[in-house]
Amino acid sequence: MYRPVKASSHGRWALVLGILLLCGGLGGCGITGNRAWWCIDNCATIPCGAITPPPGTLLYQINGGQHQLAQAEKLYVYKHEWYLDKTDPGPYGRRHLATISRLLNCVPANWPVVVEPVVPEEEKVVSFEATRKLNDERRQKVVEYLLAHGHPEANERVILGYPTAEGLYGDPSALIGGRYIFTQGGLGVGGGMMGGGMMGGGMGGGMMGGGMGMGGGMGMGAGGFY
Repeated sequence: MYRPVKASSHGRWALVLGILLLCGGLGGCGITGNRAWWCIDNCATIPCGAITPPPGTLLYQINGGQHQLAQAEKLYVYKHEWYLDKTDPGPYGRRHLATISRLLNCVPANWPVVVEPVVPEEEKVVSFEATRKLNDERRQKVVEYLLAHGHPEANERVILGYPTAEGLYGDPSALIGGRYIFTQGGLGVGGGMMGGGMMGGGMGGGMMGGGMGMGGGMGMGAGGFY
């Protein structure tokens, strides 16, 4: 014998609540003027900045700022570039000065050329006067070089100061190097994820390491890092 199933009290209350919400929403849109979240005003005025920028906009700005900082660091003359810690640039120092001279034609005019100074504790003779004289002579060497290579503003542009870049130790350099290769096309670092110490070299090196050879058995990409 067929017996109709009675609706539970929870079901009846849910139906009543749904009807009340629907009536309240219609009243909010058309009668009282209070708009609910599902009432879309196609003529609304959207303030500037309310729309989220396209994906990658802020990332591009961050990467651009990092690139500018890296470019500015190329205009720093470091202490190790001076021959025998004196006032003449060494072989690398001379090459770097030539690079700085070329870069000044491409970078903003307000970017300074910074000569890293020394402090008395770094010299054999602890004397503030001696270190001040050494720093001034090194700065003057850079000014004279740039003046001789077509930069008349060199005297105002070359200053003494410390670099803003942080030092890099050997341990994190392997991680950064592998991450750099990974971001430049996804090569090499995959070998460490599946190969190296985790899956045993051959599989990761062949499948994910590509032709770079960093994924096999041992190497920078070996599974211990990634």
